[in-house]
Amino acid sequence: MRISTVKSAPMLAVAVIGLVVGLALPAAARETKLVISGSQIKPNTVTGKQVKESTLATVPKATLASKLPALVWHPLALQDPWRSVGGTNFVAGYAVDAQGIVHLRGAITGGEENQVAFTLPAALTPSLVEVPVECAVGVGFLKIDDNGDHAVKVESQEETENGGNQYTDLDGVTFAS
Repeated sequence: MRISTVKSAPMLAVAVIGLVVGLALPAAARETKLVISGSQIKPNTVTGKQVKESTLATVPKATLASKLPALVWHPLALQDPWRSVGGTNFVAGYAVDAQGIVHLRGAITGGEENQVAFTLPAALTPSLVEVPVECAVGVGFLKIDDNGDHAVKVESQEETENGGNQYTDLDGVTFAS
């Protein structure tokens, strides 16, 4: 069986053109931007692996977050026999953020229940706040009461056998001043 070169030449030309066009399509598709609105995406169908993070813009209201001043930490005025736990890197302290929220950090030990643990500056002492805190023997409370002395007590927690408080974690405690 013999194939005529005259009849096969147009078929070959069509095949070559089809191949060139086929190879060119993926490159053209990469340059075309597909825009899909958020309402067209079903929940939980796009993951972080599918999003190029560098293409994301800052959330409009979050632009202020980069302009907020860093927290300035001050050591707590601990009352004897209370003391800070964790050495110089984790001194129990407080800071006030730009919105007036007081943040506590660190841990204290050595005192007894219902005994003044520390005092706060007058401007930071709310009228009355009881904040749950983690203690060595369970959950306790910091009772912050502006009764003139700006004192903070650790209350409602079990004492250890020797009558002292082994440990009270202040990390994550926040309240409005």
